[in-house]
Amino acid sequence: MTYAKLLGWLLCFLLGLAAGSLWHKYHQTQDNLARQKEQNARLVEHNLKLASANQKNLQLQNQIDLLSTQATRELHDALSENNRLAADLAVSERMRLKGSYCPRTDPGSDPAGAGQPGDGAGVELSEETRRLVWDLRRELIQDQQDILYLREYVRRLRATNPE
Repeated sequence: MTYAKLLGWLLCFLLGLAAGSLWHKYHQTQDNLARQKEQNARLVEHNLKLASANQKNLQLQNQIDLLSTQATRELHDALSENNRLAADLAVSERMRLKGSYCPRTDPGSDPAGAGQPGDGAGVELSEETRRLVWDLRRELIQDQQDILYLREYVRRLRATNPE
């Protein structure tokens, strides 16, 4: 075998090796591009889902803010009404509870002729008891408003996330 022929075979071998390497690199690049496109498509889909979830969360937060504002306003109005009623009664310095819900007893059944509990007579409350009545009424109003707020809050949460 001559030196020129050997050099020809070596050159063909090197060219074949280079061509094979280029072919391998080309297909590897194509595979990488296909994988990257697939990942990008999944990323876009995921980002769209996140954007949709964020939009729903913002809408829910806006609804909750409006609900909170409305509940606070209603609580303020109810407490103002309670304070107004308490102030109106404080001027009179007397508070009587009318016993109209109590059944009346037969006056003839009481030998002493004195009234008995349940005879429909009114009861006058002391100043401390009046204050306690208004405090209790105020607390009931607050609790009622809290319950209404929480009930509506849960209803809206369930409406946005039906699981």
